[in-house]
Amino acid sequence: MIVQEEVKYRDKTFIHTYSNLRYRIKQSGTGIIYDEALDLPEAGYTYEETSEPITAIDELSNDPYAVAGRLLLGEGV
Repeated sequence: MIVQEEVKYRDKTFIHTYSNLRYRIKQSGTGIIYDEALDLPEAGYTYEETSEPITAIDELSNDPYAVAGRLLLGEGV
């Protein structure tokens, strides 16, 4: 199931989206596939769960603050 939760990082709010069953997610409209996504709320992106499992699990991937930090530093998710 797709899970979306609001997270704050340095006084900014983001929407963290992921599959609670560890499947990859696909952004509706673009078809781009992600392990998880971190978006600004005003972006309004929606996602659907794929049947493709996430195989390489980053030990920090479920930590939204680590995800936000990597994105802000330009390191990707």
